Amino acid sequence: MAPLAELLDIRAKGLEIERNTPKPVPLKENRDYAKYFKWLAQDKFTRGEISNQLLNAGLDTKALEMDPDKPYGWQPGDDDYKRSEWAPPPVTARSQPGLKAVFEMFDGGTGSMDVKKLGGCLHKLGVKYDRPLFELASKAFDEDGSGLIEFGEFVEMFATLRASDELALGDFGAPSAELTPDELQDVKTQFDSIDADGSGAIDEGEVKVLFKKLDFDVTDKEVRGMISFLDEDGSGEIELEEFNELMMCAKARSPCSNGALDCVGALKSMFEEQRKAAKVVRVAVGSALAALHANRVLVGDVGELASSTARCLVGHCGETKAVLQILSDACHQAQTAADSLAKTELMLACENGMVEQFVRALEKGADPNSRARDCDGNFGPTGAPALEEDNDIDPEVAEELKRQNGRTCLLVALENGHPGVALELLKAGADPALQDDADGLTPLMMAPKSLAVVKHSKLVDLLFGADVSVETPDGRNACSFAAAFGRDGYLRRLVASDCSPEACRPGVASPLILAAQKDHGKCVQYLCDQKVDLDCVDHDGKSAAMHAQAGDLKNIREIIDKARVRATQEEKDIKEGRTSAEGKTRRRSTKKTRSSRSRGPSLDGEVA
Repeated sequence: MAPLAELLDIRAKGLEIERNTPKPVPLKENRDYAKYFKWLAQDKFTRGEISNQLLNAGLDTKALEMDPDKPYGWQPGDDDYKRSEWAPPPVTARSQPGLKAVFEMFDGGTGSMDVKKLGGCLHKLGVKYDRPLFELASKAFDEDGSGLIEFGEFVEMFATLRASDELALGDFGAPSAELTPDELQDVKTQFDSIDADGSGAIDEGEVKVLFKKLDFDVTDKEVRGMISFLDEDGSGEIELEEFNELMMCAKARSPCSNGALDCVGALKSMFEEQRKAAKVVRVAVGSALAALHANRVLVGDVGELASSTARCLVGHCGETKAVLQILSDACHQAQTAADSLAKTELMLACENGMVEQFVRALEKGADPNSRARDCDGNFGPTGAPALEEDNDIDPEVAEELKRQNGRTCLLVALENGHPGVALELLKAGADPALQDDADGLTPLMMAPKSLAVVKHSKLVDLLFGADVSVETPDGRNACSFAAAFGRDGYLRRLVASDCSPEACRPGVASPLILAAQKDHGKCVQYLCDQKVDLDCVDHDGKSAAMHAQAGDLKNIREIIDKARVRATQEEKDIKEGRTSAEGKTRRRSTKKTRSSRSRGPSLDGEVA
């Protein structure tokens, strides 16, 4: 690398030489051939006659077969851009899309930016500079003198800056240098001093203790990331062989090949490198997502764009393990975030009932079976976005917290009463059998919450394609929810589809209790007609009749009392060996006899 001022001076001299070099003249403007092409265009002579004239003039007759807009002797490929020898290594075709993504974060959609915005853009890319040099570079690359830097000029400027000493981000990774037997022994001794428990491996706790001694402030997440980079066998710890690899890289970087190896210094340097790598990944992911928000890239291409941006920043370091890891991390994180954003848009559409937004989200590749945990952001125990201090929790704990936010898009659409969106979700492939991971709710259980949903016959038909007998972890089924919301028609269909109207387990409120609590008379009447257990009690030991009594629900109490009388009489009939029909006939006859006796003797002395 060289100082930026020196590179700019070389560039200025090279451009001056190019400007003073004569440009090739097209054949149609060539002083020897121009008139012949003019005659040919005017049909003044035939091609054969013009060929003879060229021959007589001592010129090349093959010129007539050449493109008149190209110079004499032009060959395919001559127009390809040939970089000048004095120019720094170019920004490759793989890197240019990423560089453009960063540029477009600052240009406001105009295709150019002023010096102030250019400074912010370069800062985003990690380029450090002082003000005089920056202004000098801006003037040098503003070739049209507009006071603005267009993207083509920006590419040239970045290539020059990257080749200069002013690039903030240094090398990532390094070639390895073999360790001598003495150096291996020295590394072993230092390794053992860090391995406090003598387990033969350095774990997270030992790395944190080491950095604490060095007064180096690190987070648990950063320590895990560093160990993960060195941990080739996936054990979660750094063994001696893996530590030796780090020291081989440290030796290759050391300016003094015969100097003593500093293991602590190597760990610290590597940690700082990891922080710089994390910064590169953040820049790459941010620029790719910004392009996605501006509809300049499709969801499926976001990861590749982030990798391209990262390559702009670290491509000069070669294909080292560290560089490849940065490219991989940028691609993975950006693509994951893009997929999450598409799923978030889908989830919001399901929540708000916006069919057009729903269609756009599906076009972006969102999965119709997406869950809330798949959406953008971290989630706390309640499903709300996690606080900043929650971001450094153990990965297994974070995964468990995220698992609890398991509402599917279909459940959200049903819960918010949007049958149109729910129907489109099912048509797009949403699974009507998927349950919420936390509370176990199914779409069949969620549907009765909205009257608009249960009235949508096409939607309900599709929902009933799932198993109606599924229970939640706390022992409720779809009948429980239908009864609780008073959807008697929906309840009838569930029972007809073999969903049990009884309590699923002892101590759990039965559909009858839930309907009685909410004063849903039609549901109570239907359940009583189905001869459900009237004496079933909930976890408080209360039956449906008790809840009706406590709530002063006389209508509900009357329905249950009549059902109890019928049940008692039917039990009596069974004991006496009468069929149900016979029992009804006998009771009807007894009732008529009692009615006649109550009227007393008739006028002619007969008993009526």
